[in-house]
Amino acid sequence: MSAVTAVLYDFVSARERSRHLEKVKSADALKRIERCDAWLNKNGVEVIGFRQPLFGMPYVIVGARPAVFSLFSGRKEFKGHRQDGALRYKVWEGIDRVNNVSVRWVEVVACA
Repeated sequence: MSAVTAVLYDFVSARERSRHLEKVKSADALKRIERCDAWLNKNGVEVIGFRQPLFGMPYVIVGARPAVFSLFSGRKEFKGHRQDGALRYKVWEGIDRVNNVSVRWVEVVACA
């Protein structure tokens, strides 16, 4: 095997290993999201969507209901806001520590 062939082989095998790890990571994240979804549904919270970013923790997006605030009371974090006319949109985040999934929701508040 020539040096060029060996380098090319190493590059291809490293790329394949990387793809395999991404698939394993995505499959693991999907299982965690499904467990988090089941827990939230059991507690009366509606899941709107989910996402697994390339780097970082997967997250689910839920509707802003009183059940969400009670589930994450004392364990939620204000992530930011924006204002559009007479409405202010507050973004909140809580962490499902059992499944290691971030739970995010948007609270809509009327401004006076």
